[in-house]
Amino acid sequence: MGTESMLFLDHDPLWVAAPTQEYLQDNSDGHFPPEETPAKSPDTTIIEDTWAMMAKAVHDKNPTTKAKLRDAILSSWTECTTPEKLAPLYASMPKRMQAILEAHGGMTKY
Repeated sequence: MGTESMLFLDHDPLWVAAPTQEYLQDNSDGHFPPEETPAKSPDTTIIEDTWAMMAKAVHDKNPTTKAKLRDAILSSWTECTTPEKLAPLYASMPKRMQAILEAHGGMTKY
């Protein structure tokens, strides 16, 4: 990982397993270990924001049949996962992390 990146791990058993921790210790120059990261914090991921964009896009298409719903979902995914749509969410990550640290792992506006 580059010096400008930081890996935040939740409390998933995969991340707290000894082999994973050993690997990260030996191969990562920057990560917050699980014990320093809020458990299951939605503030640390942009997926919830992506799902919200998707839900609005599908709703706005007003599908009335299963086939139209399928088409709406597929086209909305394509629309909502463009670099232009995702870039602001990625760019918000430093502010999200700072808000989590300031809230001592508690709720934030994200």
